Amino acid sequence: MKNLSLKTSLVFAALVGSVGIGFALPDCPSDTRASWNLCVGIHTYLNGSKYFGEWKDDKRHGQGIEYFTNGAVSEGFYKNDIAQERHTPSYSFETFILKISFKRLSIKQRKSIQLNLRKLGLYNSSIDGLYGKRTEGALTTFNIQNFNRANLKKSENVLKLFGAINRQKVDLATRTQTGKTELPKCTKKSDLKISNNCDGRSSKTGIDCFGILRNGISNGQGTYTYSDGSQYVGEFKDCKRQGQGIFTFGKDTRFAGNKYVGEFKDDNYHGQGIFLFGAKSEFAGDKYFGEFEDNKKNGQGTYTYTDGSKYVGKYKDDKRTGQGTYNLTDGSNYIGEWKNGKANGKGTHTLADGSKYVGEYKNGKPYGKSTKVWPNGTSKEGIWREGVFGFE
Repeated sequence: MKNLSLKTSLVFAALVGSVGIGFALPDCPSDTRASWNLCVGIHTYLNGSKYFGEWKDDKRHGQGIEYFTNGAVSEGFYKNDIAQERHTPSYSFETFILKISFKRLSIKQRKSIQLNLRKLGLYNSSIDGLYGKRTEGALTTFNIQNFNRANLKKSENVLKLFGAINRQKVDLATRTQTGKTELPKCTKKSDLKISNNCDGRSSKTGIDCFGILRNGISNGQGTYTYSDGSQYVGEFKDCKRQGQGIFTFGKDTRFAGNKYVGEFKDDNYHGQGIFLFGAKSEFAGDKYFGEFEDNKKNGQGTYTYTDGSKYVGKYKDDKRTGQGTYNLTDGSNYIGEWKNGKANGKGTHTLADGSKYVGEYKNGKPYGKSTKVWPNGTSKEGIWREGVFGFE
């Protein structure tokens, strides 16, 4: 759609460290032939209307604002070029970046700006950190008086404005958003309100994409705290936990104290990670280090029990499956094949005295023919019947 008309890349600073304020995505390429993917830019249509916001795969995707030729302004969230929610903002197209950037500051930084504007006689409302007409008016007045009406559609000018008011660097490397994990499902598009009264764009784990977008952590590093006290600190992509992160279960959950540290994909534990079981868990004190897939132990891993016993081997869907070694605290061990969490297939069970049984196992027990090997190396074949080993 945008290839049929004019597109213009604006100057935006990426949200890295303390050098930028604005969207969490980089500027769209200035080359009009280049694809716009996971970036921010302004697109002017043939009829003169404009869209200013986030793009993905050459489609409006994320947060944006539209400016129509009749003077109307509409802000919303977009997915695959379709508006999921729209409302008429109380601010102008020109102050869109100012408003979004202010809301992405920490509450402490926002209150500090309001307090300093009050000291300058430019702001006479409550110090609440909220963005409204009076906060916008004070900010734009300060811009007129001190920056000769600098273009506030450029994020570097907004950064200078905030920095001058607070006389300090603005650090947006990590942001915190507190939200609810359980919301009623939206029944129609009109229910998708920015007030988060229903869940229409959330992942299956319950993260509210509206809240994450509004706080600038939909793509990048951030912190999300749930109503039950659970917390995620790490990387986001498209409103999902993606990359390295730490998820800690809250004190109000039955998994209180459990913690996962490692890689995420599409909101799930996926890749290398460590899972620690907390005091309330039935597995309190146990820990697993290894591979995960879709929130389950899958692949090679090491599971250590509180009593000191340890399993090192393969997992499938949280169960020991494949080749593995299980060492017990009494000095015995089993090395062999596993299936559905139990010894199944060929294996060797070595006792504490050094003797061993080599043979077949079924559902965790020796089964059928087996060879007993004594510590001195002598051996003799036998057979297991109903859990009792006898020589042939």
